[in-house]
Amino acid sequence: MRMALALIALGGLVAGCGDDTTSQTGLDMSVPHDLASGAAPTCAAYCAKIQMNCTGGDAGGNEQYLSESACNGYCTTAAGWPAGMIGDTTGNTIGCRLYHAGAAAADPVVHCPHAGPTGGNTCGPWCDNYCQLMAKNCTGANAVYDAATCMSKCAMLGTQGHANDTTGNTVQCRIYYLGLAASAPTNCADAKQVADNPSTHCQ
Repeated sequence: MRMALALIALGGLVAGCGDDTTSQTGLDMSVPHDLASGAAPTCAAYCAKIQMNCTGGDAGGNEQYLSESACNGYCTTAAGWPAGMIGDTTGNTIGCRLYHAGAAAADPVVHCPHAGPTGGNTCGPWCDNYCQLMAKNCTGANAVYDAATCMSKCAMLGTQGHANDTTGNTVQCRIYYLGLAASAPTNCADAKQVADNPSTHCQ
């Protein structure tokens, strides 16, 4: 009888060691500990991750920000994205960018644009990012388009550019200048279509 009970107990221990990814604390250990904590995504966590995995020195040109401090400034001030949720894979949020910045460790070519300032048409559609920045940074005398006009104008822009492009008739170029507009609203003029501003840098 004692032998049978011992074998049952041993079997229970072995069964508990297989594919169970839950620790004794109740956290899912298949998820990184910082993601399992339930804390909201932060610019600091996002910027540390993207600067680690999206660089200009990897022969892929996957760099999205010149420095971690530049990223933090953009995230907190220029863009002011909502936090979103840990594990977001879409949506114009910090959480989505944090997710793709982490995924970039394995595939930077695919995920760095998603994690960057433009969202790469994954962390928010191109025009959501463009129009959100315009509404935030181009107001009063520097206003460019109202919300409905912004979306219709944006739909006609090219999307073949890259993050931080300063020229080219693309949405990426205009997103770059809308980021600058947070501290220098005169850059709002460069967010216009060429037909509305023939002297825009984005042409």
